[in-house]
Amino acid sequence: DEVIAGFKLTGWAPRTGVFDPDVRRPQLTLDQLKKMTPGLNASILRAVDESPVDQTTEQVWQETWQEVDKGWIRPANSTVGCSVAKRFGLQQGAKTRMIDDFSISKVNHTYGMKERLRVQAVDELCAYLATLMDGANPSSLPRLKGRTFDLKSAYKQYGVDTWHSNFLQICVRDPAGGHGLFNVNALPFGATGNVTGFCEYQMLWPSLAFMD
Repeated sequence: DEVIAGFKLTGWAPRTGVFDPDVRRPQLTLDQLKKMTPGLNASILRAVDESPVDQTTEQVWQETWQEVDKGWIRPANSTVGCSVAKRFGLQQGAKTRMIDDFSISKVNHTYGMKERLRVQAVDELCAYLATLMDGANPSSLPRLKGRTFDLKSAYKQYGVDTWHSNFLQICVRDPAGGHGLFNVNALPFGATGNVTGFCEYQMLWPSLAFMD
């Protein structure tokens, strides 16, 4: 139901029963955030407009419009009634990763979690397999075959619910001057809530892929 309706990026994360309990309360209520947004938005827009233009700025602007074409975001004209995050580029080797800073807009401060996310990685997998092999009869060791998945644009496979899609915007520096505003359709890289949604449901899809 959550995948169909889209994920919420404010309020409490749903309890899954998969992760260990660990309560981290929101620092702000949604009503408090709404009262703060006019001042926060003005500050963020001014900071974006005054930021220098370089090659990364050009690339982020181009990729932002590519996201529009893919339906992940959509252009907006006004910040009234919205909370604006700042998008910037982070250079990682030859790749520029686009970050949507929902901390500076205080949206992340309105998100609470009842569990601590812990995603087991390759180290845990190897330890588990080593334990199985150590306890097995050498004459009956199984043949192991593995596969890894590296999902392209992983967060963008999940949507944001309608209310948050209308409430949340990102501001991007326009190399020609000023900025562009965009409403969020897919999970933005930089919001705390998207991590919960992605980790919660991504556990299901690898098993479905193996069943195919």
